[in-house]
Amino acid sequence: MNEMETEGKHTDDESFKLLKKRDRAFLASLFRDVNPYLNRVCRANGFGQNDTKDLIHQTWEKFFSNF
Repeated sequence: MNEMETEGKHTDDESFKLLKKRDRAFLASLFRDVNPYLNRVCRANGFGQNDTKDLIHQTWEKFFSNF
């Protein structure tokens, strides 16, 4: 793979290992970093706060069930 093909892709083996073993500290950091973006997307699409919380939870559940 050249530099253009890997640009923007997460290729950190250590992060993948932490994600795969469900490391608590890593997941807390991941959720803290990503959830605000998911929240903005949901809210921008007209979902209320309770629906947004449910959608974010369902998103992570789906992610991990397909990982």
